[in-house]
Amino acid sequence: MGNVHLMVTDVCDIFMAKMRRQVYVTPKSYLAYLQAYKELYVSKYYGELDISERNFKIGVEKIDEAAISIAKMEVKLKEEDNVLQEKTQSVNLLLADLEIQSAKAKLNQDQVEATTLQCQKQAATIQQERESANKDLQAALPALQKAQSAVDNLDPKDIQEMKANNKPHIIIKYILDSVGIFFHQKLGAQVKMTQYQFSKKDPTEYPMLTESWEECGMAVKNDANLLNKLKFFEKD
Repeated sequence: MGNVHLMVTDVCDIFMAKMRRQVYVTPKSYLAYLQAYKELYVSKYYGELDISERNFKIGVEKIDEAAISIAKMEVKLKEEDNVLQEKTQSVNLLLADLEIQSAKAKLNQDQVEATTLQCQKQAATIQQERESANKDLQAALPALQKAQSAVDNLDPKDIQEMKANNKPHIIIKYILDSVGIFFHQKLGAQVKMTQYQFSKKDPTEYPMLTESWEECGMAVKNDANLLNKLKFFEKD
């Protein structure tokens, strides 16, 4: 840059010799030249860096949202399935009891009316439980569909950007550990509770299990079939 300044000085002498007009190169003009060069460098270099950072964050956010949604929906579906099974067993027991009560009613006419009334009440209870079980099942289906939609919206480029990161953030490691659990990957042998500060801007430390990056998360990250496994994960 100093040579450029000297060249401009020489050109000013040539301009004076040919055009008979004096042009001066002052320290102020040299500083203005440095400032213009600095602004050009910042706008080009940091502008491209911001775009790359933004694209990377978008990919990480999509993976994070999909993994969290899948984990939550899986837990919710298991809970609803347990409730449905319990209510189905209860209904079966009630139906069996109805058959026994009906058989006894045939033996004793005096008990027919009382048994019939009881059966009607039990039938109403069964219908209510069936409707409740069906309502719980219908309520769980949109959550499952939402989780599936989040996975379907994952783009292969997002997965490739994540795989290209050789030093992922601790949050990404936890996400991949969570995905690895669903894929039956083994966690590290020394898993224990610890405290993590996830952001330099937020000094809060959160209680977490130690990550199993070497044993679990890295295997998930390097899985060539990761996107297909996420999209076609057996949810039943």
